[in-house]
Order: sequence, then structure tokens, then C-alpha cells
Amino acid sequence: MASPDSEPHYPRFHFAPESGTLNDPCGVVWQGGECHLFYQRHACWGHAASSDLVHWRHLPLALEPTPGTSDEGGCWSGSAGIADGKPVILYTGVDLPPVDQARVWRQVVCLATGSDDLATWTKHPANPLVDQPPGTPDFRDPCFWKEDGDWYMLVGAGIEYQGATALLYRSADLVQWEYLHPLCTDHPDITNRCWECPDFFTLGDRHVLVTSRLSPLLSYASMNATRVMMSTFYDTGSYKDQRFTREVTGNLDAGGHFYAAKTGLDDKGRRLLFGWIWEGRPDDRWKKAGWAGMISLPRLLSLANDGTMRYSPPDELQMLRGSHQEVAGITLSDETVALDTINGDCLELIAEFVPGTAEKFGLALRRSPDGQEQTLLAYRPREATLTVERHQSSLDPDLWTYPRGGKLPLADGENLQLHVFLDRSVIEVFANGKLCLTSRIYPTRDDSLGIAALAHGGSATLQRIEAWELAP
Repeated sequence: MASPDSEPHYPRFHFAPESGTLNDPCGVVWQGGECHLFYQRHACWGHAASSDLVHWRHLPLALEPTPGTSDEGGCWSGSAGIADGKPVILYTGVDLPPVDQARVWRQVVCLATGSDDLATWTKHPANPLVDQPPGTPDFRDPCFWKEDGDWYMLVGAGIEYQGATALLYRSADLVQWEYLHPLCTDHPDITNRCWECPDFFTLGDRHVLVTSRLSPLLSYASMNATRVMMSTFYDTGSYKDQRFTREVTGNLDAGGHFYAAKTGLDDKGRRLLFGWIWEGRPDDRWKKAGWAGMISLPRLLSLANDGTMRYSPPDELQMLRGSHQEVAGITLSDETVALDTINGDCLELIAEFVPGTAEKFGLALRRSPDGQEQTLLAYRPREATLTVERHQSSLDPDLWTYPRGGKLPLADGENLQLHVFLDRSVIEVFANGKLCLTSRIYPTRDDSLGIAALAHGGSATLQRIEAWELAP
């Protein structure tokens, strides 16, 4: 069984499996004063609960495949919620064909209802409720909501020769579903074979469609080699007469290791986002370690006036804070300066930089004393980009260390503000509330614990940095 004591890359405060693999968060439900998180685990629905979004307890599996039924091939992703006072799950079943027929797996929509404490779940006898439509080689991951007395469901799909889409259905009872039309459709391209894990909700005065976009290259290359091309996006816009008009598009996380995001409305009325953080090491490495994948820290979502997304960590995470350090007023001139009082592999950092003439400036994380191992969080003013540079993050030559980043324009007089959560092999970054970057690193040296500030090709000022050691 994996633990922080037995495996140096196992996280101390992110939710991770005790053993085996974890992937998509499937649903978030608040019930009885607790947040119930459902997630994919070996083609089943894992289940955990927390009263504070920080300390989680593992619960028995919510759903497992039933031999000889429409989910024999797995209980895959979907959504959970409370429907007219009753806990419900809509999920993707994989219906295996008889052994004497062509091995074409049908993806279908199934329903399960839960006990009031969400501990036990019963599959509906009418499953499958919706069959895979013709001409849609991909069909999965339902989400649902109630609108004007009826239930609506989106299912992620890809339509042959047309592109990725989310198909819209309507029902009076969550059992009998009527197909309406695609909510909207995207043209096929190199990063977009189908939309997975759709999520549709209101935020402020707009509607938001979240989709995880699957690369068509996954059909022709290894999953590990092409995950760099998979990401989760949002579209904000208007919704009328069951039609969605996309107005603003953005990447929910440009760090390269965040996918299959799911949101939930908590008991305080906040919209919280969770995502799957996948591995950045070959299969044989994580199999030897005995575990893979984790769930991101929760993120509070809001919208700016222009319809772009804003992100912030919830205040509950502050209960992890331990010893505190602060450094202020360091002027950097084409140099890297170690912050000797700040080090560790489980830290929260809040840093503010004043741009100057530097071509690149930012932080070095998990840095060895000689700089041989380090991960750079680098801002380039000319390109207005923030990038996680991982080419020195590990001495292990078999890891994938491609850089990932995103656009982060700063207004005149605006400083760079970095809020970083470092948890052994994972880095989560909130930058100016506008950009999130999640990345995986696997330092090999025990002394790769340092933090440094840097400016290359000119000057910049680290106005201040605060650091907290974080408890497990």
C-alpha cells in the first residue's frame, strides 16, 4: 500500500489512491455536512468523503461492473447529484458483445440510485437507458441538471466527419430519455476527436460548458506519448431554448497534467472544480511504485466581466499551514538567488514579482544546491507567457519533461502574482487568478528541496514571497 513513508513521490495532502490507479473525478455531492467525491478506479466508481475539503476518508466502492449486464465492461465516468431529494448517478456502461460476435463495445448510459448516506447504490432495472447512437464512435460521460421541471442530460461524443460534440437529451423521470440535438459542435482537429466529461452549469450571468478534449492521435500512438495533447477547456456564453452559444473559450489548466475536470455546487453556494492529475512517468515506474494518479486541490471558479475564468484556492486549504517564512525586496539582475530560509517538498508559496527588463523571471522549485535538478516557473514578458520548464526537473532520463504553459498578459503596472502548492511530485500554480498550471515532477536527489528566485536577460524584483510548510 502506497504512503508518503514508502514512496517519495506519493503526495502528502492531495487525495490519491491507497494502491492502484485513480483517474477521472466523476461527481461531487454535498450531503450530511460532507463533500462526497466519486472518481474512476479500475473501471469502478471510487468514493471518498470530507467535511473540510482537506482531510478525506476512503469509502467502499459505489459502483462495480455486473457480469452479463450493460456495464459488464466497466462502470465508467458520469455524474452524481441529488434528484428530487434522492442521490442518483448517471454513468457510462460498456456493454460487451457476445463472444461469437464482432468485438464492438457499446457505450451506453446507465442509472443508479443511492441511499440517503450515499453508502449503497442500486442499479436501475431498465439499464441501459440510452444506447450509443449510430455514427458516434465515442459516446460517454453523462452530466445532468433540472430545468423548467424536466431533466436534461449531456453526453460527450464525437460525430464521424463532423467533429466533437455534446449531445443533449430530455427526460421527465431520469429513465425515459428523448434525444434533442447537439448542444454545440466543434470542428475536428489534431487535439479534438471527441469531447469527454462534459459539465454544464451557470456561473454569474453566463452558462459554462466544460469539456475534456481527446486527441485523435490516441488512436495511433501510445497514451503516454500523446497525453501532452489532451486538456480540459471551458466555453462561456449564452443558453436559450436548449441551445448554447459559445462566446469565450479558455484552457482550465495549461500545465499538461490536468484532465477530466468536474464541478459541484457546495453547501455555501460556491462552484468548486476538481480534476484528475495524471502521471508523468512510464507505466513500469508507477506500477513498481504501486499507485498512479491523484485528484487536484479544489478550485473556486468565478467569471470576469469579459467572460474569462478566474480561479482561487478555497480558504479551507489554509488549515494545512505550518511554519511560516517571508522574504522581501530582492532585486535580481541576470542571476539566480537561492532563498535559503525556504525549502521543502510540501510547501505553499505566495510570491509577487515586479517586472523589469528581464527576458525571463520567476521561481526555481525543488532545486538541488548546485542547480543540477530544478523545475522553473518562468514568466516571459515579451511573449506574455508563464511556463513550467521541466527539462532539469529530474535526473531520470526516461521521464517526459516537455514544457507546458499558457498566455498571461499583464496590464500596465500589474505585477506577476504566483500562488504555488508543491506536494512532492505535483505542482499546482494559480497565477494572477487567471491561469492555472498543474505539472508532475520526480526529482531523484534527496537534497532537491530548495527554492530560488531568478531573472535572466535583465532585471526583475521579487517584491515578496511568503512560504508555509504544509502538514500531511
